[in-house]
Amino acid sequence: MATEIEAVAAGSGRLSSRSAMRRPYASQEGATPLEVRRAKNQLKSNLLMNLESRMVQLEDLGRQIQVSGRKVPAEAMIQHIESITPDDIRKGAAGLLANPATVLAQGYIDGISQFGPQHFSTMIAKLTSDERAQKLEPLLGSGWKMQTGRDAVAKSFTFSDFNSAFAFMASVALQAEKMDHHPEWFNVYNRVDITLSTHDCQGLSSRDIALATHIDQAARHFQ
Repeated sequence: MATEIEAVAAGSGRLSSRSAMRRPYASQEGATPLEVRRAKNQLKSNLLMNLESRMVQLEDLGRQIQVSGRKVPAEAMIQHIESITPDDIRKGAAGLLANPATVLAQGYIDGISQFGPQHFSTMIAKLTSDERAQKLEPLLGSGWKMQTGRDAVAKSFTFSDFNSAFAFMASVALQAEKMDHHPEWFNVYNRVDITLSTHDCQGLSSRDIALATHIDQAARHFQ
């Protein structure tokens, strides 16, 4: 390792200290020659160790025939690895990062807000004052109630028996899955308590209005 550090430092005309060469995070300049050398050594080591297994060799042979139509010997792979330069790494990274990253998530997204909260906040917004007057007030007049301590609405539904309550929940579940917006609910025998709020915006959104409207329609069908 000492020889490797000295060789890299000699190329720049100075010997860098050990502390100066420690970089916990990538810099704007990209990978250094030393970092590329370490990555090459690790890649070659993993390649040769894996090829010691006859089973891995057979799998690799089949993969190479499918991809390139011929077997690429280990020596040729090592030559390709050795030909990579820090500039190649920079160009490859620049190509990958040329466009904004796409983040896919399922369920609550509170824990991944650092991956672009501005996108999430603009995708699903809280109801405005005008929207609350136009869309929320009719729901409050039909039995939905604002929850204390949070921006959410809730309503209780009672059915003739458990089968009717369960059929109602199944209908709501299908619509909720289609909307990718799921209620908080609680069921005991013929009673179903439902609370609606949008976790993505930490409050009521147009999704809650749409789902609440469907829930009221479904309840009338099964009651």
